[in-house]
Amino acid sequence: MKFILCIVLFFLPIISLSQGVVNLTGIVLDESTRKPIGAKLQFFDTSNKRVSEVPSSKSDGEYSAAGLKAGDYSVKILANGYFTESFPISIPKTDKYSEISHDFILKEKKLYQSFLLTTSPFERNKSKLRIGFEDYLESFVTILKNNEEVTIEIQTYLDSKGNKPGLAKERSRNLVEYFISKGINQERITFSSTETVDTKNPPPTKSGAKGKRYVGSTYIVITKI
Repeated sequence: MKFILCIVLFFLPIISLSQGVVNLTGIVLDESTRKPIGAKLQFFDTSNKRVSEVPSSKSDGEYSAAGLKAGDYSVKILANGYFTESFPISIPKTDKYSEISHDFILKEKKLYQSFLLTTSPFERNKSKLRIGFEDYLESFVTILKNNEEVTIEIQTYLDSKGNKPGLAKERSRNLVEYFISKGINQERITFSSTETVDTKNPPPTKSGAKGKRYVGSTYIVITKI
């Protein structure tokens, strides 16, 4: 029995080393200015247990999270003057010490700030949300979930003056329904639809690249912080 126990104890360090650990490094930046941000990064595992917390430097935005094991994590980032946001990240399995780089970008927390969705969640002349649109709205879902005091207004415009009446309103309503389906209280979302084209981001006067067609603007405006 003692002989078996000695074998187990001998191999324990080898087993531990074979699992490997990762040092995650990167920079936290302002989305608009790309300036570095001093922030607090909290790492949560799949059971929502906080496993690590590290700062990023105010001077260069750099952070370093050492000793992370393989698995999926949610990184919650808190910084003064910015929306609290969460980002998923996966640490790959490794049998040795490794370093991985991952940068994070935060949105500044400003009242009446307007975000233009540079990739439209709609197809031209349609109000139904297109396939894959979730990727472009996920950051706003996480902002609303992590900042419960925040409310938004959705603003939509037509593709052209010849669009059918009510198209912009249908688009706004579909976006509201999407946020509700993600667990956001309807009272935190309002919408306004303009049955004209967007004068701030108007249709191009010349033909664009082949296959690329102008779709009316969609904005998300912060109405309460």
